[in-house]
Amino acid sequence: MKKYVLLTFVVSACWVLIQACNRPDKWAHIRAGLHEEADSLMNNDSAKNKWCNCILGQFQKDYPDGEKSVPYDSLRPLSSKYGLKCATRGSIGFKVWTPLIVSTFKKALLRSPVVKSLNEQYQEPFCECYIQELKKKYPNGLTGRIPDEVGNEISSKCVKAVMGKH
Repeated sequence: MKKYVLLTFVVSACWVLIQACNRPDKWAHIRAGLHEEADSLMNNDSAKNKWCNCILGQFQKDYPDGEKSVPYDSLRPLSSKYGLKCATRGSIGFKVWTPLIVSTFKKALLRSPVVKSLNEQYQEPFCECYIQELKKKYPNGLTGRIPDEVGNEISSKCVKAVMGKH
């Protein structure tokens, strides 16, 4: 009798494991796309995983039924929105200054308290200056958080440059 109960338990446990392993990943395509994008943009695996997991977490929170429930025409705008949100949460390095990186960085700058404190006419030029100075200082992209002294130096330089023109 004990052997029969044990055998039944083992078969049941195997069945549960088989079902769990055969369950499709509801986020496989989005996860793969995020990792592919991260590979082309970011410097280290830790930053890639952090960024991808953050974006995927946003999708999972807003669309708990999986990627099939995300409207196809919303996929790119949502990815950009979540990517910006996740990129501004911490230090995430990247390899190159692509148009997407520049655009995302500019959007984050425009939301920052420093830029918001500027007169509206100076905000865009300040962001352009700031990004140009970062590109000069870090031509191969950023590997992490911008050091405070570098950020302050660039901010001061760009405030002077922008205010001096107007």
